[in-house]
Amino acid sequence: MIKAVIFDWGGVLSPCNNRAAAKHFAEKYGVIEEDIYKDMDSLEDEFNVSNEDNSAYYREIGSKYNIKPEEVKSVLNNVPVWDVFSYVKTLKGKVRLLVLSNQMKPRTDAIKNDNDLSFFDNTFFSNEVGIMKPDKRIFQLVLDKSDLKADECMFIDDCERNLIPARELGFNTILFQNYNQLKEDLKKLGINND
Repeated sequence: MIKAVIFDWGGVLSPCNNRAAAKHFAEKYGVIEEDIYKDMDSLEDEFNVSNEDNSAYYREIGSKYNIKPEEVKSVLNNVPVWDVFSYVKTLKGKVRLLVLSNQMKPRTDAIKNDNDLSFFDNTFFSNEVGIMKPDKRIFQLVLDKSDLKADECMFIDDCERNLIPARELGFNTILFQNYNQLKEDLKKLGINND
């Protein structure tokens, strides 16, 4: 029986920040969207497990693409939410709700400052715990801190590589594709707001 649903943030509860930022910079500055996306994504890994200032990250991206670091920071830390976020709120009380997400400190701060996360039973951001997906240790940490067993959890992520270690540990998983697909997949498990 599923007792907890664990959601990734970027790409599930909100747009993938790097993808949205890359599109913004491509449109505004004429940079190649896929190039800046890959650079942001690969450089971000070292900052996702740090709870320190990320100025070096913004400077490096800014300098490579001739964009002010302040603008890189502002665009990357604009964290709008999708309809999925509102839907998840309606599941409160039916199952435990958690967040497990790879994030840099400024983005985690923006998520926490700009959104009511009180309906989540717990949140696990990579920069705060010092481990990031797909490392199995972060999934084990979620289980230990939440007093859950893997087979009691449904983990939802938009990235297959993050689902693999979760499945290996015994988690149930859903590869997020879109809002309607997620609602249907959860409904099949008896998890809905009816």
